Amino acid sequence: MNKIDSIKDYIKNTSTLNYLTKEEQTLIKKEVFAQLATKQQKKKIKKTT
Repeated sequence: MNKIDSIKDYIKNTSTLNYLTKEEQTLIKKEVFAQLATKQQKKKIKKTT
């Protein structure tokens, strides 16, 4: 899976998920949003320190 740095990248890459089952798509989307949340949290921490 490609590195996804923004929601725009995420939306662009979801079209490649169409061949997967709905369950697989849901799992991948959850993982992606978890990665985005972690990345944003790290940016906030860097700004405050």
